[in-house]
Amino acid sequence: MFNITKLKKKIRSFCRVISVIPTILLILGSFYIIVSDDLLSFIFSVIFPLLFILNLIFGIYWLFKKSKYSVLALIGLIIFFFKFDSFFQFNNENTDSDKESISIMTFNTENFGLVSGNIVNDRYKQVIDFINAQDVDVFVIQEFWNKGMKPFTKYPYYFLAYRQDIEKSTQIIFSKYPIINKQYIDFDGTNNNAMYADIAYNGEIIRIYNLHLESYRLDAIHQLNNPKSYSALVKRIGKAEKTRKEQAILVKNHIDNFNGKAIICGDFNATQFSTSYNLIKGSRKDSFIESGKGFGTTFELYKYPFRLDYILADDNFEITSHQNFEVKLSDHEPVIVKLTLN
Repeated sequence: MFNITKLKKKIRSFCRVISVIPTILLILGSFYIIVSDDLLSFIFSVIFPLLFILNLIFGIYWLFKKSKYSVLALIGLIIFFFKFDSFFQFNNENTDSDKESISIMTFNTENFGLVSGNIVNDRYKQVIDFINAQDVDVFVIQEFWNKGMKPFTKYPYYFLAYRQDIEKSTQIIFSKYPIINKQYIDFDGTNNNAMYADIAYNGEIIRIYNLHLESYRLDAIHQLNNPKSYSALVKRIGKAEKTRKEQAILVKNHIDNFNGKAIICGDFNATQFSTSYNLIKGSRKDSFIESGKGFGTTFELYKYPFRLDYILADDNFEITSHQNFEVKLSDHEPVIVKLTLN
């Protein structure tokens, strides 16, 4: 005879197991991602916001039920916040400081929408118009079109990372202030790269880094609806994770050896939970954490929000504003930050 009581008990047991899975994954992932640089660490770095939200929902549910599982959920939340900054920010409206500020923008322009150097739509002009309209003091671009300097007449100083004999994705730093020193930080075996320029600003020297860490190669990722591409996709993600960590260590060491004021900008191709981001960030200030709002989305994949583009500053600076955009002029969105010298 069918026993409805036993069925209800089984359902409740199953629901309890399901409800603690996000907490267990949140705790395990928080530790695993620190010591690893493989496919699993990538997955954790992507799904942490979902795990956090599910853990919070189940935790509140078990709290109302006065269940011991609410304690486990609380432990998960504490560990998460101990390890990471929040992925959603509630900072107050940005206010202008009495001190003179320097404004900086980072933008991966996806080559201005050009195809093989040819203008195929009006996105090229829209990107130029957008950048000029912001009128920032310094801006850095990843995936720059190497013949695109002329439209930016307000910026007499620039460092174009283009070398005819070296195949790299083109980057550039534009500045209204004099550039007194500049150099590359070359990543081996990849088109991605890093660069920096020392800028003379009000009697101070500020080093501006422009980073473009290892890409996932989106032509592969966009084949998620093609099962035959899964094997190549998995290998590519795993390889990119390891390569990006190596690049992050190289950049970190370079920054640590610089005894001066530094601002790090660029497309990290990694979330804020990733090893590569945290290696570079260290104790530096993340403009979004300091002054941003919402999710700070700079990239979307199948409507899922990612924050992959960053501006980090050392303790010599106070971050007074952080602005995200939704201009849809590239696969990435720009970020603009204002900073003052302490």
